[in-house]
Amino acid sequence: MKSGFGCLGLMIFFVLSLLVASVLNGWVLTMLWGWFVVPTFPNIPSLALIPAIGIAMTMRFLIGQYKPATTEESEKNDRKLTDEEHWENIKKAWGKWTEATFQILMAPLMILLFGWILHFFM
Repeated sequence: MKSGFGCLGLMIFFVLSLLVASVLNGWVLTMLWGWFVVPTFPNIPSLALIPAIGIAMTMRFLIGQYKPATTEESEKNDRKLTDEEHWENIKKAWGKWTEATFQILMAPLMILLFGWILHFFM
């Protein structure tokens, strides 16, 4: 048996990544809302974190993209894998999830950085 988290670790990593990304997106939305929406429209209240998380998740759901697997990938998934191929697939999946998590976390932080700079000109 190989060492490492394998499939269970990948699922835990996925769930934790979604949780962190949701909170981060909600927090960034709260900050941007406070910097740009509240000063522009004084009668609009500030946005709390939990509603901001819900709004950010709704926006992601509405504009998100789904990329289905190609027929080659789905045919490859139909056959029985050897133990070595199985662990190679898990290593590839970990690499993809690490890269995706980095992008998911960096995008809101970059938007926050540009918003922070821009709000000084309001």
